[in-house]
Amino acid sequence: MDVHRVIVRAGIGKLRAIPVWRKVMQLGGRVGSWKIRLDRELNVESLTIDLLDPPGAGSTNFVRD
Repeated sequence: MDVHRVIVRAGIGKLRAIPVWRKVMQLGGRVGSWKIRLDRELNVESLTIDLLDPPGAGSTNFVRD
C-alpha cells in the first residue's frame, strides 16, 4: 500500500478544510487517517491527511489548486 501525506498549514482562524476535502473527493482519494492540530505557541493550525494509493504519481495535484 502506498501512502502519501498531505499537510496544509495556515494561521489560526485561516485554515479552510472544506476546499481540501473537496479536492480529495474530486480526485477520488481514499483517506487512511487525518487529524487537525492547533499550535497556540506558533499560532498555526494544520490539517494532515494520509491518502491511500493516491491516483497519479503523487499529491502535487493539490498544490495551490
